[in-house]
Amino acid sequence: MPFDINIADESAGFTAFSARAQLRLNRKTIEVNAVRATTGRSQAFQVTNVGTSAFTLGTGALAISGPDAAQFSVVGGTLPRRISLNKRAQFFVALTPASNAPTDRVLTAFLDITPDGASSPIARIALRGIATTGEGGLVEPSLARLMELFQYSINVGDTTPNTTLLDLSGSATDELFAPRFQRASEAPVTITPIAQFVTKTATVAGRIGIYTPGVPSSRSQLFELPGADGQSVNPSANGSTTFDPGSSPFSVWAEAPTFIDADGARIVYGEDSLNTWEPNADKRRKVRVYPFVEKGNAVANAYIVTFEEYPPQNDQNDYVFVLRNVTTVKSRPVLGIVSVDGIEDATTLAFNRIQTPNAQIGNAVHDTSKVRIVNTGNKDLLISSFTLGGENPTAFQIVGSPGATTLTRGQTMDVTVKFIATSGDFRTATLDIASNDKAQRVTSVRLNGFWQSDSETNSQGVSQEPSLAEIFKTLGFKTVAVADGENINEHGLSQAVGDEILSAYWNAADAAKPVFIRQVAGFHTQGNTGEIAWYEQGKPFFYPSDPRYPGANANGQQNTLFFTNVNDGQSLFQRKKDSNERAQTSFSTSTNFGFRLDAEYSEDALNNQVQGDLGGHHMRFYPLRNARGDFVPNTYLMTMDYSSINFDYNDNIFLISNMRPADRTGAVEGLTGVAQGGKVTLDWGDVSGAAGYRVLRSDFDGSYHSITSSPLTISTFVDDTATPGRSWYYRVVAVDSQGDLSVPSNERVFLS
Repeated sequence: MPFDINIADESAGFTAFSARAQLRLNRKTIEVNAVRATTGRSQAFQVTNVGTSAFTLGTGALAISGPDAAQFSVVGGTLPRRISLNKRAQFFVALTPASNAPTDRVLTAFLDITPDGASSPIARIALRGIATTGEGGLVEPSLARLMELFQYSINVGDTTPNTTLLDLSGSATDELFAPRFQRASEAPVTITPIAQFVTKTATVAGRIGIYTPGVPSSRSQLFELPGADGQSVNPSANGSTTFDPGSSPFSVWAEAPTFIDADGARIVYGEDSLNTWEPNADKRRKVRVYPFVEKGNAVANAYIVTFEEYPPQNDQNDYVFVLRNVTTVKSRPVLGIVSVDGIEDATTLAFNRIQTPNAQIGNAVHDTSKVRIVNTGNKDLLISSFTLGGENPTAFQIVGSPGATTLTRGQTMDVTVKFIATSGDFRTATLDIASNDKAQRVTSVRLNGFWQSDSETNSQGVSQEPSLAEIFKTLGFKTVAVADGENINEHGLSQAVGDEILSAYWNAADAAKPVFIRQVAGFHTQGNTGEIAWYEQGKPFFYPSDPRYPGANANGQQNTLFFTNVNDGQSLFQRKKDSNERAQTSFSTSTNFGFRLDAEYSEDALNNQVQGDLGGHHMRFYPLRNARGDFVPNTYLMTMDYSSINFDYNDNIFLISNMRPADRTGAVEGLTGVAQGGKVTLDWGDVSGAAGYRVLRSDFDGSYHSITSSPLTISTFVDDTATPGRSWYYRVVAVDSQGDLSVPSNERVFLS
């Protein structure tokens, strides 16, 4: 909070010099860090003139003194500087530790401010710093040292604070077991990053957000931490550090992009049992929480929250935050649902079944699936029953008839469900799990199945395959394949339908992460295998037998990702050729890229066209909407049709993450807001390359219109036109220099 220092403030040891000069500083203390013999990341402070007339800061106005004065310096800001009434000047301080600077204590000094005409300083900022011998690994500052740097009177339980790792062999610690939080008052919740010690990257070093306890697929992002600040205290945040979670409990999560697990970048959850990337179940406490105590004073409804993202070590300094205006949630059992199939939403299971399989080549279908239940709470979870409900309960079967059971903290169990429908097409039901989870006495998992009488066509030659819209529906996605009044069969015309985005080429949304691709459906000729590959823009690959083959010297790289299984031509969730492994993989490239599926390409002009093909548009790309209707950032469904056969675009369907159109800006992430005083204040993360933003609003969950007459140049907006007492829905889109719009952000609703 800003504070005033003027000539009457002699409690800090300063002498009055003039009744005219009064200034306000935006911070009392500056914390910095650096490697020995190098200059670390600077921190800004501001001097505001709150007096009655202008004053000047001369060349010697900013002086550093104290025990370690030689280690600190003012590295930015212009002197001399005249500051007019109600104006401010900004300066920067950095730490440059000597080659032998101590690393076993906090370095301290003072920055004294003496305006021209003053005989002595009138304001002082305390400078505090940490020197290290290098970056990363075992030379990072310990969590205990970070608490000392910020003067937080918190015992993190470390018996060896001079070393990086958190040694918890001692018994004393202030840590709380607090996997869940709740808003303390109707004011917004704030989360302030104070340290980040992870691998530096060229883009993003971490993503932070919240989720519904027990439902990891409900993650929503708040902000990103830049890669350049990967080894820094007081890192900057791109996005919203203020949010309103409502009255429901929430948990926190962090994404560590430099660690890649089977299903994507590593996610660290506030609930221990969800951190299954840690092989040792006894070491899954990766988020630690401490009551916030500053300079010996306990701060109500505030906590220090720390993250660990690397299994072999435990330094707990990877992401460190202060979380305010929250209370911890009482100990209780929590029934959590986690994904087994590996698709985005674990609360939906998708199935398919064929009554009469192909007689020559047997059909492998996805008629059996599992739901994994985990007790993410810290009291016993008592499950009393598993039942089937919803519209078509007889189309499904719970395998093994599990009865009442008890799950202790962190314990899991898998429940197998089989799709047994004998008629179709689309069938849906729910698996209802009754338990003593007070937040939700009955937890329901959606069961979606698609039944076919025959593989491909029936005896009358009529196709029995699901349409693209039916496949999306079965998978539990709200992505619109084709809107009312549209036809998905436009004979290859390069025109978007439904939610489709027209883009021949793509790039990695986060260059520090690979692009992930998984085949989630395929309904084509049974017995055929498909080759999925990527190619660099301008360098497509053709087989020598292809009439389009340009010769060996001009041909691009093959870049095959995988082939699909010969038996999986009419199924959800394909496997790799000659394997039971999921048909999924990842790849990395810094170039713009397109996709090739056998002889079909994402660039329309490369595709063979037969009579009636109006443009070679054989692949469609749709931004993924999850089961809640939210767009999943930088995640798309790629669908395709072979060689102008019937333009149904259900032949092969892939779920691809961490990519965005090469000719558009990325989607807005981290949209949050606060409704107070009849106004809705929105905030979101900056989008690289965006020329501006438009705010879209709806008074119901549906049609949106822009409420900004021209693109905004900042990533925040106050809506004071929303009629009070009603719910208003918002999305934000980024606009590039050509006026093209990005995929909309996730939807957020507020009662004004």
